[in-house]
Amino acid sequence: MKKLLFKSLIFIVPALIYVTIITLIDPFNFVKISDLIKYDVKKKYASKINYGFWKVLRFNENSNYNVVLGDSRVEGLDYDRIENVTGEKYSDFSIAGGTLQETKSAFDLIKTKKIKNIYLGVSFNLNFDKTKDRVKGAVDIIQNPLLYYTNTEILESAFLCVLNNNSENIFLIEQPEMSKEDFWEYLLAKNENDFLKKFKYPAEYINSLKGILSECKREKINICLFFLPNHNDFRAFLAKYSLDSNYLRFKNELKSICSENSVFVDAEEDDSSWADKEKFNDPFHLKKDILTDLFIKKVLRKEF
Repeated sequence: MKKLLFKSLIFIVPALIYVTIITLIDPFNFVKISDLIKYDVKKKYASKINYGFWKVLRFNENSNYNVVLGDSRVEGLDYDRIENVTGEKYSDFSIAGGTLQETKSAFDLIKTKKIKNIYLGVSFNLNFDKTKDRVKGAVDIIQNPLLYYTNTEILESAFLCVLNNNSENIFLIEQPEMSKEDFWEYLLAKNENDFLKKFKYPAEYINSLKGILSECKREKINICLFFLPNHNDFRAFLAKYSLDSNYLRFKNELKSICSENSVFVDAEEDDSSWADKEKFNDPFHLKKDILTDLFIKKVLRKEF
């Protein structure tokens, strides 16, 4: 009996120590019984290890009537400035590298709240073949908290948070070790190989958006589909692969599926300034002030 108890303790004690450490570090601010790690450190590191889990937790903590949904292209909005201009609060549910499935899962979560308006950033050059769903994974952890202690991303996040809690910039997430110009060319080449050379018109994406619009109508939620600018360098690649007509078709179809409580905003049109690299962080991401200006002036002014 003593041998059995001893053997059990060999496994149980390390497990209890590990659970205690993760609970105290709490990299995603999930358990919330310890302030050992600064919140800003958790946000800086853990949120980038698993965008979906971080965004689901923060949305559940504080959901507003207005929700911005999309990928990293809409992640850089200045919500304090938007609130100052509109007098209303907006929830950020953008997920970097977001997939079609994650958009659908995020919407399924959003519609359970008291939401009035959804602003969904849409893009032509998504990788529609990706099927990962970090939103569903986040919901699974919330429903079964034991998964918080068995997920390798939680362990990685905990390590980075401890490493950087009292230091600055020991390890930076997602900061390329190259110049802006080199990173610019790298992203264009990657998009060419991953998307343009394998292009297939995103009919499934359009159909999925139709389903979301239909549910919004049934739930009496207003929804705006807004298309953000890409730099003209990307447009040159579209011409190279004779995809200009598909690009315009995509926008026209987005506009055509909207009615009543839904609207499409092409924030790229009627502006010749998308050749200016100073407005962009890279070919697909506008700088924060430019993005926020565009959102306020072109997206929010549009009536449902």
